[in-house]
Amino acid sequence: MTWESLSKIYRKNNSNEEILASVYAGRFNSPFTKKLNFYIKQQGRKNVWQTFFYYTDEMVELLTKIMQETTKLKLQKQYLPDIALESLYFSNMVDEIIATNAIEGVNSSKREISKAMDKQKNKNPKNVRFWFVVNKYKKLTKQTMLSFDTCRDIRVLYDEFVLDVVKEENATDLPDGEIFRKGQVSVGSGAVGKDDHQGVYPEEKIIEAMTNALTILHDQNIEALIRIAIFHYLFGYIHPFYNGNGRMSRFISSYYLSEELDKLIGLRLSVTIKNDVNKYYQLFKETNDDFNRGDLTPFILGFLEIIHTTAKEEAVQLTASVQKLKQCEKVIHTKYLKDSTQSKVVNILLQAALFSPNGVSAQEMVETTGKTMSTVMYNLKKISEEHDGYIEENAEGDQKRYKLGKKIVGEWVGSK
Repeated sequence: MTWESLSKIYRKNNSNEEILASVYAGRFNSPFTKKLNFYIKQQGRKNVWQTFFYYTDEMVELLTKIMQETTKLKLQKQYLPDIALESLYFSNMVDEIIATNAIEGVNSSKREISKAMDKQKNKNPKNVRFWFVVNKYKKLTKQTMLSFDTCRDIRVLYDEFVLDVVKEENATDLPDGEIFRKGQVSVGSGAVGKDDHQGVYPEEKIIEAMTNALTILHDQNIEALIRIAIFHYLFGYIHPFYNGNGRMSRFISSYYLSEELDKLIGLRLSVTIKNDVNKYYQLFKETNDDFNRGDLTPFILGFLEIIHTTAKEEAVQLTASVQKLKQCEKVIHTKYLKDSTQSKVVNILLQAALFSPNGVSAQEMVETTGKTMSTVMYNLKKISEEHDGYIEENAEGDQKRYKLGKKIVGEWVGSK
């Protein structure tokens, strides 16, 4: 049986308060219910509701499916050489940053993200748009430990992640409180509606609410993916900043999904959300509804569905790419390029073509092959001269990047 939110039940029964009260009491007092130390109050309403969630059969089923798809993904990852894996991380990271920006109406291009990536060694990243955003997502790919234990930790992330972009968008949206915002803020739900929720206010209540939310995030008595979903909702409900809240909450969710499941899943969350962004906003709107009475179950189920879709699609795509890689490597080893150095270079170009739209830099080829830059460049030139259409060049970012030509890959995949 599909789980229905209390707000849906209320409206389905012609706004019958008695039916709503009865169903609510049954759920809130059930032995399968987990009550949380977090209370919500909706704009223009007198009621204050303690948040809770109900362990439904659907929830257990979704958690099982997510772990199954994650296992499939990890099995396929074992077949990937290092350059292919790094190319895939890079590709997913670029797509994730573009998607999380787009959800908030911020335009960003692959060229900008690639440039910011190339500039990561620059200690003074002035005039490099999205440098700080890329820096944080890069830490995620490297599994750098980040701390999200206190309100100060959240502010540190904000300053090191989105502050420069928010300043560029509207300097008046920068935090003006001790840690968070001092003023009030109304929250809309994207294309679904406008100003259907007001963020927590004043700042001392924001700090109290965020402290409680962080405690829930780290509560080991709650399954990890459920904690991630709850915190994602609570961050949006609290809305601690004037701007940048969505990008912050999605990054934190991506960080923990990378830790609990796999980096490839964490680096695909916003892409999945963007593909059905109205449904994402509707989850917040439905859960925020006063008639929902603090029941977070609808949001948890919806967020777990997003995670499951992400894991499933990534596993399917990776399986197909690994099969193509195996087929093409067979061609390389049996039909083409007997020269071992050329074979290595072509194999790297193949991996870049299959797992990264931008390609691979000459420096990355040097690091992978163990050859000198002059040797790598000589072989790139020789391959290009001897085999028409083998190499595609990409000038996005500061470094020229290379990959095997799409036509050649297609021919090799189709060969026997």
